[in-house]
Amino acid sequence: MSGSTVSSPPTETATKASWLPLMIVMLCQIQLSFNAFNVSISGITEDLDIPATAVGTALTTGTFAMASFILLGAKIGAKFGVRRAFQIGVLIPGVAALLIATAQNGTTLFIAQALSGASVALSAPALTVLIASNYRGKQQAQAIGFLASAIPLAQVISLLIAGWFASTIGWRWSFVLMAVLGLLNFSLSWLLKPIEAQRDLVIDWGGAALAATSVILISFGFSGLNAWGFIAATAEAPFNLAGMSPVPLLLVAGAVFAQAFFVRTRKRMKAHRPPLLNLSVFRSAGEKATIYCMMTMLFVGTPVAPASRSPPLWQWDCLVDW
Repeated sequence: MSGSTVSSPPTETATKASWLPLMIVMLCQIQLSFNAFNVSISGITEDLDIPATAVGTALTTGTFAMASFILLGAKIGAKFGVRRAFQIGVLIPGVAALLIATAQNGTTLFIAQALSGASVALSAPALTVLIASNYRGKQQAQAIGFLASAIPLAQVISLLIAGWFASTIGWRWSFVLMAVLGLLNFSLSWLLKPIEAQRDLVIDWGGAALAATSVILISFGFSGLNAWGFIAATAEAPFNLAGMSPVPLLLVAGAVFAQAFFVRTRKRMKAHRPPLLNLSVFRSAGEKATIYCMMTMLFVGTPVAPASRSPPLWQWDCLVDW
C-alpha cells in the first residue's frame, strides 16, 4: 500500500464546461423577451398619431407569428444549422427594432413585428438546443434554469429601462437598445460551437400547417375574449353568429386543428416517418419536468410585464419579490 499511488477521482469542477455559451444564450433570451411595446404605447400613439388598438395589433402580430411557427422553426434550425438559425433569429429582430425606432406610421410597426416574430421562431428553439449541446448532467439542469429565468429578468429590465426612456429621452431609444442587443448577440454568436446540420431531415409541412392554424385560431380567440365577449357578441366583435361571439367558434376550431395535428403526428410516428413534434418527449419524467419548469417561469414572469406606461401597484410588488 505504501508504495502504491492512489489517484484521486476527477472533481466535478474539472469537467465543467465554460459558462460562455450560457451567457450568450441568456443575453439572446433577454433580447427576445425585452418588452418595450407595453411601456411605450402612449408615446407611440402620440408620436405616430395612431390609436392604441393599432399598437396592440402590431404587438400581437409578432406574438402570433412566433407562436405559430415555433415548431417549424425548430425543424428548420436542425436542418440548416442551429447556429445559423440563432444568428438569423437575433439579427432580424434587431433590424425590426431599428425599423420601429425610425417608424413614421403604424404599417411599419406591423411589418417589423411580423418579421421579428417569424424570426424568433428560429432562434427560440435554438436556445434550448445550444444548452443541450454544450452542457451535461447537473450543469445542463442549471443552465436550463438560468435560461428560463432570463424571461422574467428581461421583463423586469424592460419595465425599468423602457419606462425610464419613455419618460425622459423618448420611447424610440428603447428599440434602439434592442437593435444594439441584436447586433451584439449576432457578433457573440460566432463564439458558439457550430452544431452539425441534419441535411437529410424531413420536415412535416402538413403538420406545420395544422399546428400554425391551431395556434392562430386559439390565440385570436383568447385575445378577443374581453373585447368580443365569451358567449354573447359585443359591439366590438368583428362578426357574430345569431348574436354569438366569434370567440367560442375560434377556440373550438383551434382545438379541432390541434387534434388533427396530434392524430397526424401519431400516424407518422407509427409509420416510422419523422413527425414535426416527437410525442415521446412527454413520456420521460425528466423531459416533462423541464417543460413544466420553463412553463412556470414563463407564466410567473408574464404578469410582471407592464400593461401601460404607469404600472399598477401589484406589478411593483412583483418587482420587489423578484
